[in-house]
Amino acid sequence: MIRNKLKLAAVLIGLLFLMVSPQQAQVIIDSFDDAPHSVVSGPATTPDTETGAMIGGFRTIEIGDPNKTAPTATSVSVDLLGDNVLSHNQSISLGGSSQVTWDAGGAGLGGIDLTAGGQDRISLFISAFDDGEADLSITVEDTSMISASLLRADDIQIGIGWRDFFFSGFTGGAVDFTSIDSIALTIDADPDADFAIDQIQTRGFGNANGGKAVATPEPSAFLLAALALTVGLGFTRFSRRRLRR
Repeated sequence: MIRNKLKLAAVLIGLLFLMVSPQQAQVIIDSFDDAPHSVVSGPATTPDTETGAMIGGFRTIEIGDPNKTAPTATSVSVDLLGDNVLSHNQSISLGGSSQVTWDAGGAGLGGIDLTAGGQDRISLFISAFDDGEADLSITVEDTSMISASLLRADDIQIGIGWRDFFFSGFTGGAVDFTSIDSIALTIDADPDADFAIDQIQTRGFGNANGGKAVATPEPSAFLLAALALTVGLGFTRFSRRRLRR
């Protein structure tokens, strides 16, 4: 009888612990919620670097415009309407490209572990799109200066939702995803391609179907687990005393 109650108490404690155990520690690369700004293509376009809460504290946007005679063929904006998104807009008749780099303003990220907590991919969320198509690719470089990339071709027309770049699919060098020094997103857009990216982050099996990254639990969660353990032990002791009588 005592053994059965001990087993029951153990099960209850385990369930309570699972309820309060921390979710996987996703790395938020960028949520695009800093001060509004925009970059417009043209012969005199220079890289635009902004500071904020993004990974490494810096984000650099560059526009590669092969159509130098059309200085407004491509434009990229961040939070321009207070909507916390990165928007890429292409002219009706001309294509273009842009690149967003996170490397702490050139100093390097210092070896960020993108796999922490069981993460197995970099994901970005397409929150809006309108016509046109675009190739999306992500390139990572580790602290040994080894780089690898993963391309998703003509990906925008799939619709609103997550785009996953699994670490296992990157090609190039044997990158160490536990020691990343820079991350770059390249957008190669067809004419009239307009879309918005709401967030870019790491994800894993346990959070692949959910929404944005969540913070790890506060200490109160672990206190609740400790309380469950205390209650369970108290229950078993009380049961033993009753049986002894």
